Amino acid sequence: MIEVNYPNIRDVKRFVEEIISKIEEINPYGEDFILEYLRQILESARNKGLPLLQDNVDGELIDNFSLIYAQSIWNFPKATHLFYHEFEIEKILQDNSVEFDGTKLDYDWEDSKNNKLLQLSDLVVGILRYWTAFLNETPLDELNGRLKSLSNEQRIGLKKLQTVMIDSLNVNSAFKIGVASNNFELKVLFFLGYDF
Repeated sequence: MIEVNYPNIRDVKRFVEEIISKIEEINPYGEDFILEYLRQILESARNKGLPLLQDNVDGELIDNFSLIYAQSIWNFPKATHLFYHEFEIEKILQDNSVEFDGTKLDYDWEDSKNNKLLQLSDLVVGILRYWTAFLNETPLDELNGRLKSLSNEQRIGLKKLQTVMIDSLNVNSAFKIGVASNNFELKVLFFLGYDF
């Protein structure tokens, strides 16, 4: 991707050939429908161009993450949102406030050192990071065995996490925000339904 200046592709044919070559390496007989479909789409784009991958900044996939913050605010328009100081994001959202029906929604910025709830959210994010790493590294067909092999203390801790997650989803399914593969989603469903 770096060699072809992604996402600012200048040599479309080379980019397409590189991707097709990788697909053929992974899927030499075309049995994976999605990869084969992608290969065929790229074949047709070889001479037509890739308009969404031109006139972008070399090597810059995302210029800022302000929309991630804005999406959280829009998902819960009646809530009060308190974020860590992210000075670049603050400036963007200050210049382009998040509104609903013409009213600026309630959000602010604070240093987590001064706020126990922000410190708690740091802790929760850390726990979720370890949980997602565990799910990512464990194949779906091995998940049951891994969970069965946990110590009693580990099972108690994961049961508490599972309960918080289920209770949160019962309040509002939008608490589960993110994009993941179908395989990862199956692991999440398995975890949420697991009998600890």
